[in-house]
Amino acid sequence: MAEQDALIDSTTAPAETSCCCCCNPERNISHEFIHEHLKGNPLFGWWHMPKLQPWDVLDKLRDKLTDRKKFPALPVVFKEEAEMTVGYASAKEMLSMMYEATKVSGIWENVPEKLRGVFWMKGNGVGEELMVLQYGRWFEKEKILITPMAPFMWAWPAGKPSEAPYWGAMYGPTTTMVGARILCGTGLPRPPSPATYSLKFSGEDLTYAVIQAGSDLTKDMVNVGSLLPPCSCLTCIRGKFTLELQPSTLPEPGSHWKRGIWWGPGTCTFCPFGGYNFVKVLRGDGEPNEPYYSEFLKYMDEIKLFTWSGFPDSERQSPEFRTLEEAARLRGAL
Repeated sequence: MAEQDALIDSTTAPAETSCCCCCNPERNISHEFIHEHLKGNPLFGWWHMPKLQPWDVLDKLRDKLTDRKKFPALPVVFKEEAEMTVGYASAKEMLSMMYEATKVSGIWENVPEKLRGVFWMKGNGVGEELMVLQYGRWFEKEKILITPMAPFMWAWPAGKPSEAPYWGAMYGPTTTMVGARILCGTGLPRPPSPATYSLKFSGEDLTYAVIQAGSDLTKDMVNVGSLLPPCSCLTCIRGKFTLELQPSTLPEPGSHWKRGIWWGPGTCTFCPFGGYNFVKVLRGDGEPNEPYYSEFLKYMDEIKLFTWSGFPDSERQSPEFRTLEEAARLRGAL
């Protein structure tokens, strides 16, 4: 198994660059944490999860999607199509598929109830709509959730809803697809590998967390240079992302959160811009969480959503993918 781990973790994360020396915020994930819990490896992807999403479930759900194809090539940033599949579904269908694909036995039960279900990024000015946290690895002592980007974890709009925030300025088809490609990367350990989110909560009540993202847990891609590749020299303009529980009369735990977003140079993130409501549309048991469920369906109307649905058969036969499967099988993740 050690040999398999060496094979899949041989990719070295690109060095983080910045334009000034004051740009490194405190990390959610310490080197001590990585040594204790992650075998010293900061490159955490879906292939490291204790239990992988069952291939047969992903295949079944992928077959339900329409207009299935590879992630397309895009101008400037992604000039070749990706060896990953994308597909489309109605808002109602996508919610159900995302929940089913990410409710993995041995994982879901360990994630706090507040974070289970499917969430809507309501009011997010960027063209992205749904997100799942329940396929993540929870560390109770440290109150940390590590959630890797994986199939059916995220959904983007295939059009511009009539009530899209900021007049839908960031909802163009190319802009939306570029955003999806940045988060999904290659889908595999080879760079650019998929993003991984870490949520570090303060206190036992789990009402406030700092969110950081990046394929390397010791680094953070929440900066202008990483999020807008043409502006790669602006890595010193950083963002601070938070998750803050809001008062709610709904019985479902974690129904309403605020996604705080602040920007500024280095660690001086004093300028709020882009924050939104993070509301639970499907409850932890998979049932609609009203009124947010009906609000979301009305908001999307007839516009479909697309998601990363996995890999084409040709990629799953590749030596790299076979290595991932064998490593997962040896440690009981399949």
